Amino acid sequence: MSEIKIEDFSSPQHEAKLFILKNDELCVKITNYGAAITAILMKDRQGKVDDIVLGFDDLDGYLKDKGNIYYGATVGRCANRIAKGKFTINGVDYQTAINNGPNHLHGGIDNFSSKFFDATIENDSLCLTYVSKDMEEGYPGNLTLKVIYTLSGSQLKIVYRAISDKDTVCNITNHTYYNLCGEGSGDIGAHLLQIKADRFVGCDSDGLGGEILDVSGTPFDFRMPHPIGERIYDEDIQLKNGCGYDHHFIFNDDHDQVLLREEHSGRQITFSSTQNGAQIYTANWFNEEHGKGDSIYNYRGGVAIECQQMPDAINREGQPSLLRANEEYYQETTCTFEVK
Repeated sequence: MSEIKIEDFSSPQHEAKLFILKNDELCVKITNYGAAITAILMKDRQGKVDDIVLGFDDLDGYLKDKGNIYYGATVGRCANRIAKGKFTINGVDYQTAINNGPNHLHGGIDNFSSKFFDATIENDSLCLTYVSKDMEEGYPGNLTLKVIYTLSGSQLKIVYRAISDKDTVCNITNHTYYNLCGEGSGDIGAHLLQIKADRFVGCDSDGLGGEILDVSGTPFDFRMPHPIGERIYDEDIQLKNGCGYDHHFIFNDDHDQVLLREEHSGRQITFSSTQNGAQIYTANWFNEEHGKGDSIYNYRGGVAIECQQMPDAINREGQPSLLRANEEYYQETTCTFEVK
């Protein structure tokens, strides 16, 4: 059984709350601003407790960041990139905000990561709700999103439910950056990563390309555990285009698809998702980012495991990120935290 405590997380200009989900295994802190995970406190094999996610100590940090790094945030209405921000639904052309080179990223300029969600506690779960109005950031339909966090033992479950009154795009993910040595501990290159994926989605120098590639014989083959930094500097055009790993891996299993482990601490996380893949991002653009306390997050100071649909999914055959009017969008991701 987990308990949920509520603390004030306001700034001088904005009211916000911090929700602390805690049991004997973990302590997870979540704010209703951006429905963001702000901290996860976890023991190592010696019993030492560290905060293993990057972020800020107060709301002001998140307000200033606004759509830049997305620390711990819920992103949408569409996670990842849409080519030139354009898509067509039912013969109608739509143009969304351009905020990443020539493309649309993570829902646009004023996306879900910078919204205040309404919060309720329901059956030992934290439910955060936001209503995105018709044509907000260029998306059709009034969409109601619920993000439900449940801490049970060593597992944190995130459920996404959404419904729209018009056909629209919906592809939601969480954008937490992990460093299992503790936030602010430096490069995550020694972290072991395993992904149940035979294929990944290539990208161009703008982060969007779209060709589906085989991982075999490439630095993208994580079917067996490899240190993230082992091949990240290889002479590979995809690594050059992404400035490291910033690619979507297509799962070939329906559970426990990603494992992240740090040997010295013994900490590991297993990600199990209903989504068809995950974007793996190794903080390739960090440059002395100021975080919690005196922490400075440098190049590759964390890794994001973003379970979601493929980049530009709305413009792919079958429009896999299309949500039909009055049909429920439902996805869930469970993170299991262990020390071994």
